Amino acid sequence: MIDSVDFGALRDQVRSDRHATSYPLVVVGAVGFHYVSFNFSSDWVPWWYGLPLAFVVIWALQWKTERLHGVGSGHDEVLMIAFAVFLGTSLVASETWASIIPSSSRQYPSVYLLPTVVGLGAIAWRQHNRTLAAWTVVLVTGLAFGAVFRDSSLGWFDAPIPYQTFLPQLAFLGTVAAGLVQFRTEASAIEP
Repeated sequence: MIDSVDFGALRDQVRSDRHATSYPLVVVGAVGFHYVSFNFSSDWVPWWYGLPLAFVVIWALQWKTERLHGVGSGHDEVLMIAFAVFLGTSLVASETWASIIPSSSRQYPSVYLLPTVVGLGAIAWRQHNRTLAAWTVVLVTGLAFGAVFRDSSLGWFDAPIPYQTFLPQLAFLGTVAAGLVQFRTEASAIEP
């Protein structure tokens, strides 16, 4: 007979074992930072493939960890979210989007990242993960402020840095840092 089981602590332990919080934060943060930094013109992988592939990488990392530790959901929810992000980025990149909202992508290039941020929010919702939800809000805020202040720039340097680039970069960089700290916390929780 189970007298008292702390299900919150058990859920936290399972999340730590499969790095359910750190993997999405690091991967989405790094990929988002990369595409914002290069103004969505990467020579490696075009953004409309790279952003959904980030979720495939998250799925693969979590799948590997689930097989290694024997803990996890056993479902392919993140892979389904990757397909949804792919559809979202395809819509945003398409001529259809350009005709629905003229010049939206030229004026607000951060709109390309919205499907990715929504995908991170979907993972947070599926996992009931408050940390991922909070960083989703941080990313949405960074993208929104970057769009609002798109005509302003940070003039402390030789060449002014537009807020449209700087604020989303800051949000994605913060997400990566939080993911790395979370990874360390998760790793120390599973070490004997």
